[in-house]
Amino acid sequence: EPMAHRRFLDILREIYKRDMDVFAINTNGWCLTQDLLDEMRGIGCAPVMKISFGGIGFHDWIRQRVGAQESAIASMELCVKNGLEVVSNTQVNRKNVQTMMPTARLLDVRPASRGARRWPGGVAPLARSQLHKLAT
Repeated sequence: EPMAHRRFLDILREIYKRDMDVFAINTNGWCLTQDLLDEMRGIGCAPVMKISFGGIGFHDWIRQRVGAQESAIASMELCVKNGLEVVSNTQVNRKNVQTMMPTARLLDVRPASRGARRWPGGVAPLARSQLHKLAT
């Protein structure tokens, strides 16, 4: 989790001082706060936020942290509220594959408020075929 690094903002400042850009940040969303996003905006950093989400009812289990699902969804909403593009990174496995269609609907229901505007195609071929079966 990059935002857990105690010097995360210092690192961002140094990147931007060198006329470089941070295009995207992969995060579990746990450390995201309005204050952090305000600091990032002040630096000029407005990356695509790639927030992990392991599926409805499975995210806490995958992350081994109670409250991770609610935190990820709240982080997506906070990023969208702040004008950032949000992408959901999801690992599909045998235990959560049955929740992928409901998860996709959750993340796509209110893109303007929920924020997961894209769901990257990093789904393994086996899981992709299972998702197709669920969708039909």
